[in-house]
Amino acid sequence: MKFPDVIVDPARQRVVVTSAGVPELTDISPQVRALGAIRKTLDRVVAATKLASEGFTVDLWQDAYDVMPYELLQNRRKYGYSWVPALLKHDVVTVGPGISFPGDVPYDAEHPPLGAILVPSLGRAVGDPGVTVPPKPPEPVVKVSPIGPLAGGSRYLVNPLAGDETPSGGVVTVDGVRYLKVIVASPFGEVKWWEKQP
Repeated sequence: MKFPDVIVDPARQRVVVTSAGVPELTDISPQVRALGAIRKTLDRVVAATKLASEGFTVDLWQDAYDVMPYELLQNRRKYGYSWVPALLKHDVVTVGPGISFPGDVPYDAEHPPLGAILVPSLGRAVGDPGVTVPPKPPEPVVKVSPIGPLAGGSRYLVNPLAGDETPSGGVVTVDGVRYLKVIVASPFGEVKWWEKQP
């Protein structure tokens, strides 16, 4: 499978083979990025496995074992990987590239399974020679503040008058202060709030 014509920042993005069999650049979800805040490796692996079982794309080595993204990318290239399985997505490959044993399913570099994480080819990742971080799109300018009253700590209620449709993990800047939108499911429906960022 040909790697798409995109530049990937491996610390915050990955290219995943969609259910339609097409490679797509996606941001690593805030829930998966939050795994890095868990101090104990075993606790991180348990949390990563839970997220993977909920349908999130989790890279075991980067997200759960906390291996540096670009270092991991270089090692995968060095050992011939063009894709790696996402956690809990694939159990069909039992050996790595160029290795074969009787009864094992060989690694097929040209045909990644659905949900696989593609390894960017040389020149397609931030950190490669001559490749820099693409500029982030400007944050939207807010006319009516979506930030409601202080709920406690660094949490603010969502202002229902703003008509805000910022997704979970989205960031807005109001009066020079950045706020991160958080949306979680509860037995009573979605719970939404804003977290003031340092």
